[in-house]
Amino acid sequence: ITGKGGAVSVGGEGNDIQVISSTISGNSAADNGGGLHVFDLNPFRMRADHSTIYNNTAGDTGGGVYLLTGSLVLDHSIVAGNDALNSSGAPQGNVGHDIDSINTVGNPNVLANYSMVQNTTQANISELTGNILGTNPLLDPILKDNGGNTQTHVLLQGSPALDAGDEDIPNPPEFDQRGIGFDRIVQDVIDIGAVETNAFNELFVVDTLTDENDGDYSAGDLSLREAVILANDSLGPDAIMFDPNLSGGTIQLNAALGEMLVTGGLDVDAGNLIFGLRIDAANSGPGEGGLAGHRIFRVDDGDVATLIDFSVEGATLIGGNAAGAGGAIHSLENLTLLAATIMNNTADGDGGGVYHRNGQLHIERSTFAGNVALNAGDGGGLWSNTPLEDPGTGLISNSTFSGNDAGDEGGGIFNDGGLLALEHVTITNNNAAIGGGVVSFGNLQTKTTVYSSIIALNTLDDPNDLGFDVQRSRETPLNANTFESVGYNLIGTGNAVLNFGADGTSQTEVTSEQLLLGPLADNGGKTMTHMPQPGSIAIDT
Repeated sequence: ITGKGGAVSVGGEGNDIQVISSTISGNSAADNGGGLHVFDLNPFRMRADHSTIYNNTAGDTGGGVYLLTGSLVLDHSIVAGNDALNSSGAPQGNVGHDIDSINTVGNPNVLANYSMVQNTTQANISELTGNILGTNPLLDPILKDNGGNTQTHVLLQGSPALDAGDEDIPNPPEFDQRGIGFDRIVQDVIDIGAVETNAFNELFVVDTLTDENDGDYSAGDLSLREAVILANDSLGPDAIMFDPNLSGGTIQLNAALGEMLVTGGLDVDAGNLIFGLRIDAANSGPGEGGLAGHRIFRVDDGDVATLIDFSVEGATLIGGNAAGAGGAIHSLENLTLLAATIMNNTADGDGGGVYHRNGQLHIERSTFAGNVALNAGDGGGLWSNTPLEDPGTGLISNSTFSGNDAGDEGGGIFNDGGLLALEHVTITNNNAAIGGGVVSFGNLQTKTTVYSSIIALNTLDDPNDLGFDVQRSRETPLNANTFESVGYNLIGTGNAVLNFGADGTSQTEVTSEQLLLGPLADNGGKTMTHMPQPGSIAIDT
């Protein structure tokens, strides 16, 4: 602009003025205050909390901020990379490139707390604690879409602002500038500036629902498939997020392009999309083995000696049809599913929804529904094999398995010789030839631990058979105690039911009249659930 305050010029009597979780970037003023121009606020304060003031230009002084009266409070904020062109011809030592609060009335103070100011000349900073002064914060110089509704500058690897905030900060914001889905604290300690940085090398923002790989990554043309390919070629781990305009949309996979192969650490995060995102392979056309298409993700770095991390959050994976194991996901790596829905997928083998072998497994707030393991397949919803040497490798919590079917064992879940913990899980209405709910197979070390969960009302192909809900596999040694109850469970029947009746807090052989579970439905949240109806024994137990 031709005057003062390229972005904002504020003054006059009143209350303190606050800039919170915001970015002020790329503005210019012909006079003072390329970003902010503050005047006549005495005795009030201008505050910038969890914000970034970067790459602004003043024609004279105060490239980032020019403070005439009052005071400026910086809290967990960055003021850096701004420029002052010194049109008045003052000695360079009197030019404030980032902040000018000395060549002003009354020499007002800048009160800084856990903040970064790169150029402190003319800043007159009164330090509180935890500041980093005179240092380049290593921001991405390009203002761009890093997720959320507004453009931002992210911190680059090696930035001194990473995890440099107050580790005991009282009442921190829940999210950073980008809003829902972008937690303000990711790695125990808050970052300085407007954007919290994940432990990722590259962040790709998908901005089209079209499934393509045409090499055009311009604005509005980066597909999920292209982002996965770019992430594979990058030094991981990497993250994929989605433009908010894709909320509630469907990515319809193209059969000619096949499954998406993940070979490096990758987080596919649709958690910021209010109405979620569907990734659908149902109309992808005929595939191998006569099945109608292909799975959605295959996760394998090709090295059995190393494990990469792959996660999906806030998305629905639907309609995968694989000629082998894993209808939606076939993973040989560490796998995490958060607030995800795995629905109506089919595998000609184990793991109608997900096949997971090796590495850690973490499933939270997710729903597996309507998945099928065909022929002699085990694990209609999930087939899992986690390492025995690490007790924390397999955890499923606050999740639902409903309406899945296995041609052989484990309609809901098949634990193949691993360590698996089920906590606050509902497993109902699943079907198999043996063990409609959960089947645990293995040796004396194998363990399926269950706490505060419902495993009941599952069915078998032959209703005259036994073992509807909790079942040791027919191949498991008779002396292998592969189920352990930690208490407060509601269990139906099965050859492992005695493992639950002795804990003193669980109930076995529960009936539909006792459980009174509602249908699988939208009861709030990102995934469908079974809501206990009034009078259910599941309420307040």
